[in-house]
Formats: sequence, C-alpha cells, structure tokens
Amino acid sequence: MLLLEASNLLNKCIKDFENLNLELEKLVKVFAVTPEGRLARNVKKLAKHISSTNELHIFKLQVKMVHEDKQHNFRHFSLGECTDITIPKKIIMMVGMTGAGKSLMLNNMVNYVYGVNFSDNFRFKLIWEDEEFA
Repeated sequence: MLLLEASNLLNKCIKDFENLNLELEKLVKVFAVTPEGRLARNVKKLAKHISSTNELHIFKLQVKMVHEDKQHNFRHFSLGECTDITIPKKIIMMVGMTGAGKSLMLNNMVNYVYGVNFSDNFRFKLIWEDEEFA
C-alpha cells in the first residue's frame, strides 16, 4: 500500500515536471532573441526616442548629413561608420514625386535590415516628416 502511494506520487511528480518543462520551452521560444533582434535592441540604445503612440515607440536613427543642395532639392546622408575600406558601401538613391512613399520605403527598409519584427513595440525612422523638403 505504501509502495503504491509512493509510486503514484512519483508519477504525479514526473507529470508535473514534464508540464513545467513544456511551459519553459514555450517561454524560451516566446522570449528568444535572434541575432537580428539583438542588433535592433543595441541600435535602439543609440537612437533618439521621438514619440510613443499606442505602446509603439518611435526612435530616430542618428544620421550624418554629408551634403545638402537646397537649390536642387538634394541631400546626402550617412548612417553608421565603416572603418574597413575593403567592405563595399551601399548607396540608395530615391527619386519620385511628393507623396509617392520614398520616406516610408526607406524607413521600412531600415527596420527590416535591423531585424525589427512586427511584434516588437518599437520602430526606427530614418526620415522624419518635418525634415523632408517642402
């Protein structure tokens, strides 16, 4: 009788342990951070918090203006520093009419490259609306 009770108690403990293990695995999947996610969180520390709406935080990336020509509505910005001259640089040239979505496209590309997921509570903006040409 005592052996049966001990066996039942042991089986219950094993089932409880297995359930806890399953719950832990679910939590690990939910809070797992990919290398891209780590990059996004590290960049967020360097970015400037601009606004918050409905628990979505907007951060402006720190860019450096290299050249501006107001007469021809031309600006050249640099994002980040590259000290290794063997790495090729990437240049994006955006041309289009006002309201065509150039800034939206750049902002979405930046969020994709930095690994910001839809479920994250923050987004990066490279171009802020009040900085656009009129």
